Amino acid sequence: NFVSFRFDPALTVLSYSSSLVTFTMATSDKLSLQAMTKIATSINNTYISVTATAAQDSFGNILVPILPGAPLQASMVILDNLPPTVMQYNIDMNLGALVLYADGTVQAVFSPASYTLQNVATAPTASFTLQTSTLTRFTSFTTFTIGISTSDLNTLKARGICTSNASCFLTYTAGALVNSKGIPSNNLTVGMPPAVFVRDTTSPTLINFAQFNAATSTLMLNFSEPVTASSFVPQGVTLQSLFSGTTDLTTYTLTGGSTSSAGNVLLLTVSLSSTDANAVKLNPYICTTRGNCYVTLSASTIADVAGNQLTAQTVGLLVESYVYDIISPVLLNFTVDMNGGNATLFFSKPVSATGFLVSAITFL
Repeated sequence: NFVSFRFDPALTVLSYSSSLVTFTMATSDKLSLQAMTKIATSINNTYISVTATAAQDSFGNILVPILPGAPLQASMVILDNLPPTVMQYNIDMNLGALVLYADGTVQAVFSPASYTLQNVATAPTASFTLQTSTLTRFTSFTTFTIGISTSDLNTLKARGICTSNASCFLTYTAGALVNSKGIPSNNLTVGMPPAVFVRDTTSPTLINFAQFNAATSTLMLNFSEPVTASSFVPQGVTLQSLFSGTTDLTTYTLTGGSTSSAGNVLLLTVSLSSTDANAVKLNPYICTTRGNCYVTLSASTIADVAGNQLTAQTVGLLVESYVYDIISPVLLNFTVDMNGGNATLFFSKPVSATGFLVSAITFL
C-alpha cells in the first residue's frame, strides 16, 4: 500500500553549505513518522518528492521538481535505535492522575510496578512503587495517563510523598517504556521532578465510627484519606445517644484526650482523658450500648497530609463495633470519719450510685 507523509512547514534549517541543506523535523513530524511502520524504516520504503518551489539557486532558478510518481529513493536511512525515555510528567494529587510524556512513539505497555515515586531525587527516606494503578488513557503513541488507585494514592500520602512539588520525584525500571521499534527504556535511577504539580485540595471525610471500647475508653475513627495524627484536636469530638444530639444529657463533647496513632493514618485511635472517660461512663444515655453510641466531628478536629481540614461530620455516625466493659471494679481504699459518721470508698473505676448496696458492706 502506498504511504506518504508531508512535513510541517515550520522547519528549522540546521546547516547550509552550497549544495547541502540539513533541516530538523518538527517534533510532531518526527513522532508521526516513528509511528508509521511502512515508511522511513529502510531505504526500500523511503522516497522523497519535492515541488519546484522547495528551493532555488543564487540566480533565482527554481528547483527541478521530483514528482510523486517518480520519487527519489533515500541513499541511507538511520533508524531510531535510542531507548525511549520519559521526557516529562505531570501529577495531580487531587484527582489521582499521573501523566507521562515519552520522547518518541512508544507502545501501550504499562506495569504499575515499573514506576516509583519518592520524596527526594536520590537516597530517599520515603518511596513507594505503584501497585494497583492502571493505564486509563494512551494518546498519540507518546502520552500515558495513569489513574493512581485510591490505595496507592493513600499510601503516597501516608508516607509524605508528593505532598508538595519538593517531595515528588519519579523513577522507573528498565523496560518501563518500549518504543515503536521494540526497544525498551533504560532504568531511571535519579528521581525526576514533575513539570506540573497539582496539590491535594480535597478535604478528608469521616468514613465510619469504627469502634468504641468501653473497657479501655478508646474510640477509633476511619477517614477517607490519611490524616495527620499530630493535628488531632479532641475538643472537636462529640459523643451522643442519637444521630442528632439535642440535650446536654444526650451529648458529650470531649475536653481532652490523646491519640496513640502516629504519623499519617487512615484509622485514628483516640484515648479519652480520665475526666471524659468517667463522665461518659456515668452518663446512662451515651455509649452504654452500640445503639446509643454516635459521634460527630467539627471541621477543626483533624487535617489531612496536605493541611486540608476535615469536612465536618454534623450528623451522628453510629459506631460499627462496640466493646462492652466487662472489667469488674476494684475497691482500692477507704476512709472512715467517725466524727462526721461517714465512710468514703475509692474504686478503680466509676460505679453506679443507684446500684450501690450499703448492706453489702461489713466493717471488720
